[in-house]
Amino acid sequence: MSGDTLIASKEGLDNIKQARESKGWTVEDDRWLKEASKILNPAWQKEQNDQEVEYEKGISGGTWRRFLYRTNPINAKAFKAYCKVLALDWRKVVYNENAHNQVIIQENIEQVLRERANISKEKLFGIEKYLTQLQGYLQDAEGSWLISIVGVGGVGKTSIAEKLVREYAVNAGFYKIAWVTAKTTCFQIASSSQISYGSRLNVDSLIYDIAEQLEVNLPSTIKDHFFTLKSVLNTDRYLIVIDNLETLEDHASVLKKFNPYSQVDNLRPSKIIFTSRTKIQKLTTEVRELEINGISLLATLELIRYKGSHIKRIREASDSDLNPIFNVSNGIPLTVLLLINLIALDDSPLHEIFQALYQQKELYDFLYAEFLSSISENAWLVLRAMTALDSNTPLERHLLQETAGLDDQEFKSAIRECLEYSLLQSINSLTGEPRYLIHNLLYEFIRNFEI
Repeated sequence: MSGDTLIASKEGLDNIKQARESKGWTVEDDRWLKEASKILNPAWQKEQNDQEVEYEKGISGGTWRRFLYRTNPINAKAFKAYCKVLALDWRKVVYNENAHNQVIIQENIEQVLRERANISKEKLFGIEKYLTQLQGYLQDAEGSWLISIVGVGGVGKTSIAEKLVREYAVNAGFYKIAWVTAKTTCFQIASSSQISYGSRLNVDSLIYDIAEQLEVNLPSTIKDHFFTLKSVLNTDRYLIVIDNLETLEDHASVLKKFNPYSQVDNLRPSKIIFTSRTKIQKLTTEVRELEINGISLLATLELIRYKGSHIKRIREASDSDLNPIFNVSNGIPLTVLLLINLIALDDSPLHEIFQALYQQKELYDFLYAEFLSSISENAWLVLRAMTALDSNTPLERHLLQETAGLDDQEFKSAIRECLEYSLLQSINSLTGEPRYLIHNLLYEFIRNFEI
């Protein structure tokens, strides 16, 4: 649609037909043209008499028929005048090319999400505060070039990223997206087991995959792939999602390449969203990082009742009966769903079902084993100290250090490592002594399984 011609949309054409019929004039009645002429030029009637001008410039039988039947665009002034004669708001009648393009972009984005995100479009609970903050990062036209969604396994990082992209990418001005999944396993609730798929990505295959999705023709030499992709990303607003960054081989080099403030490597105005179990701000301070800590008690109860509505014991339970599920799960949706599944299959009391959950070696392996097996000995001593108590309660910094038996430097490094992998939560203020809390499920797993 050019700046000086307009055409009706298909929906607008229906409105035109209804308005014309209600007016009662035939299509060939010249009153349409006379009224439109007077709208464009209030002095038209006098000029017609003085100069024998048939109709105002731009108004004619031809433009009227093209307007009525949507055969071709007509000049914008005539289009608006005809709408006014019909008592229609031209803005609700016109075909909006920009809106049409947005529909196409949205359809393309949803196709990528269906093919690449590998998640079901389940109803999500308790994520509004996370979405609001991430939406702000996404719509920031002057910054927030790297966005990281971080949290433990099963907390819903991928689902939140998918919803963010689906609902806000187009309005934030993104033209096309690419979604790369670096993870090779997922956890299946029904069978309580890990499912393996795909192969591990490296940096070169990541760049190739992104380029293929964005229809970028890469040169034959691998060393030139990134520069070619970067050149395209600099031309328009593309959005790239790298799901499960920590499972990508040499992911630190990816962050070094995608440096938003480098004159050579920046991707502006494009952006990248990472999901990861590992905090990446230590690798690049330019990232906007949001930690997902699980959903609230209220949202957890809503999730339990929604997904467990077919289970009599859940339907009849009070909120206080269901509260222990939140306490055990820490509001991690994957754990909540697994507990609902166990309740459906087992009529044992809830505390016995919790014990069955703690024996889920497959779940433990999926959520924690990879990270617990790779942390330092000092970090492991800190976690052991957290689980030495008979109950899982927040522990003050000096008590935790004393129990772990580490000096100041060793303890500081170990704490940083545990926080980086989301194995501990820090509960502190700027002035008070920090306290640390371990997820209830991890607390039980460490007490149940030898590493």
